[in-house]
Amino acid sequence: MSDKLAARRARNRRSREVKAYFAPPRFAKWTVWFTLAIAAVVVWQGDVVAYVLGALALAAPAWAVRRWFKRPRDAQFDRWKGEALDKVLQRSLEKISLERDDHVSDKQVYIETPESGAVVGAFRGLLSGHDGFIRYTPIHFTVFIFTEHKLAIYQCAFDLTTGRELDERVDEYFYKDIVSFSAESRIVTIHRKELHRRLRGHRHRRQILKRLRERMVDGQVQVKIGETMVLTTSGADRLQVALQDPQFADDLEGLSLPSGPAEKSVAVIRKMLQERHAA
Repeated sequence: MSDKLAARRARNRRSREVKAYFAPPRFAKWTVWFTLAIAAVVVWQGDVVAYVLGALALAAPAWAVRRWFKRPRDAQFDRWKGEALDKVLQRSLEKISLERDDHVSDKQVYIETPESGAVVGAFRGLLSGHDGFIRYTPIHFTVFIFTEHKLAIYQCAFDLTTGRELDERVDEYFYKDIVSFSAESRIVTIHRKELHRRLRGHRHRRQILKRLRERMVDGQVQVKIGETMVLTTSGADRLQVALQDPQFADDLEGLSLPSGPAEKSVAVIRKMLQERHAA
């Protein structure tokens, strides 16, 4: 087997595994029809054939259930995402023609969020894991690299099914041109009845209600539904990076993004910019 053929098969296998992770728990149509057909034959043929065909009728859905439980788990998906991050960090250096020893900071700072833009042809997956956090593809990565005189910013949408960086973009800003760096958030007030309506039938309904009920005042709760990092230059240009996107991280839908890593990255970026301005 040639190396190219082996690599192509590995990519196809990864694509199927990623899509299987996001697949809903449902039986294939053929399983249902196969079971119904065997049940009809059992009724028509009688006792002896019934035992054999009855076993087959049970085996079909059992196979489908077994296949469902063998799908990739949260830990496996997190390993795939880690591999994607390593690839993106290396790619960011290549796109701005830097080697790892050439930038000022001892590490690259990155922020990852769900890709909410229009990525043509890319498979989209979104799933709330057993830990309550969502996993998704494509992943929007923003990498900040601090050089001697400029801040370089690399962005892309990473498709886990193909292992490709899509819609790549590189921006560079001189430190002297950066006039502000801030984080903006949006908060809405929701009444208790509306909260119960939105969460009806949700997988994590009890946990979400318990968390939000503690913050209720006069039957209403205020919920943060979006947070954005904003970098502004002297030319009035604004670079916005979503830390939490309302479409995906709405507490009312129970799809919580782990905000800790993003908050740490923002703190590092702010500190680095202050140091470069003071230099």
